[in-house]
Amino acid sequence: MATDAVRRSDGLTLREVEVLQLLARGLTHREIAGLLGITHKTARNHMANVYDKLEIHARAQAVLYAVREGLVD
Repeated sequence: MATDAVRRSDGLTLREVEVLQLLARGLTHREIAGLLGITHKTARNHMANVYDKLEIHARAQAVLYAVREGLVD
């Protein structure tokens, strides 16, 4: 998987993008954590960072962003 050191122009790390993509595909935080080999709390923290950086407050907004940016089909 990609490293967190590389950043996108929107300020998201590659790990945050990975978590966002999986969330946009309908996975829960627990499913994302299991798939990426991280804790449930870490997955939630990544999503909290995404919400903060994108100035959004809901899962639906995150999914819409992911679709608009071409991060998911």
